[in-house]
Parts: sequence; C-alpha cells; structure tokens
Amino acid sequence: MKALARLTVLATLAFVGMSAAYAVQPAYYGPMGNPEEPALRPYKWAWRGLKALGHQSVKAFENGNLKSPMLGSIETLRGVRKGTIELGESTFRGLMGTEPPPKGHCKGLGRVNTVIDSDVLLRNVADGLTTIYPAQKAIDHYPAQDEDTQLAIREKARAVRQARKEAARKRASARDRYLGDRKVVNKAAPYAGNLLKLAR
Repeated sequence: MKALARLTVLATLAFVGMSAAYAVQPAYYGPMGNPEEPALRPYKWAWRGLKALGHQSVKAFENGNLKSPMLGSIETLRGVRKGTIELGESTFRGLMGTEPPPKGHCKGLGRVNTVIDSDVLLRNVADGLTTIYPAQKAIDHYPAQDEDTQLAIREKARAVRQARKEAARKRASARDRYLGDRKVVNKAAPYAGNLLKLAR
C-alpha cells in the first residue's frame, strides 16, 4: 500500500512538472505585477467577438443612414454579417490560445473580413447571402446624400461630442473646486474604488 502511494505521488509530481514545461506563458503583467491568466484567453477573445459584433452593427447602421436616411438602415445587415464573422474568428483564436487582443481591437476587421472586403466577387456573394441585395447596391451606388454632405454631418457630430466632453470636464473641475479638501479625504479612503485591485 505504501509503495502504491509513493508511486502515485511520484507520478503526480512528474505529470505536474511536464505540464509546467508545456504551460502557456503569460502575455503581459498587470499594474500590480500579476501575470495574465492564459486559461481566460477563450473568454477574452469571445468577449472581443461580442464587442465587435455590436460595433460593426452600429457602425453599419450609422453609415447606411448617412448615405440614405431611413432606407440606409438596411446596411445594418452587412454589419451583422461582419460582426458574426468577427465573433467566429475571435472564438477560434481564443480556443487556439492566441495572446489576448489589445484594447480597442474590436473596432478593426479580422483576416476573414479583410479578405471578403478586398475581393469584389466574395463581397458581392456575401452581400447577396446576408442583405437585401438590390436595395443594398442601390444605397451603395446611388446614395441620397453626397459625400460632402456626409462629411459635414460627421464633422458636426464630432464637434458636438467634443463640446460634450469639454462640458463634462468643466463640470468635474467645478465639482472639485466646490468640494475642496473633502474631495481629497474621500479619495484617500482605504477601501475606495475597485477592491479587487487592492487584493494581492
């Protein structure tokens, strides 16, 4: 019985040693010095795919409505197609254990979507399978608003967003001036903020 227990312990230690040799190394270390957990990579990539699905759908909706208000909403189907491909590609990369994507990576297009968009035949086949093809092509080739009008709308929207950010910054500055020393006391509380970052 003792020999069997010793053999089991030795086999377990050998297995753990061999597993550690083939373990995936962390891609980065966090601000607290903690290593990235490779076992969470499938979840990180899946989350990236879900964010890409939402981003591509909203982006296509906005682009379509800039080209042709109301009728351009059909282009959302193209965005859903791109987002679904991004979700599938991200899930595959996560299952392969690829290093996690950088922040903001969900706003770009992956390899599959890039190949589809660069080839005229593939792009038309994909649009034919996933969109209302005649309406989509009519919006692409004969938009209700020309490119100058679309650019002016984008610039106006950017200026509005910038003004809102500036107003928010001024509100925060006024709040800080009003609070004075009380703001420092609140920030110095030992258990303020994200408690998970304080755990070591």
